[in-house]
Amino acid sequence: MSAPVLRLHRKLYGARAVGVAMEAFSELATIALEREEAHFRLTFTDIAPDFTDVLAREFANYALAETIESRRQTG
Repeated sequence: MSAPVLRLHRKLYGARAVGVAMEAFSELATIALEREEAHFRLTFTDIAPDFTDVLAREFANYALAETIESRRQTG
């Protein structure tokens, strides 16, 4: 099975929020980050067995919530 890949558009997701999410999910998987021109590209490996089907989606939700919260605080 190939490693799940998640692409998050940089206009929707903040870099700080992606970093916070990576830290929060670090015990559930190994997460590699690549910055593309318009996206953050995240690859998930060594995923905890109970989370293989949902980890990428939950990560995206968490990062989006962090982005929204940080934009509320600054704007």
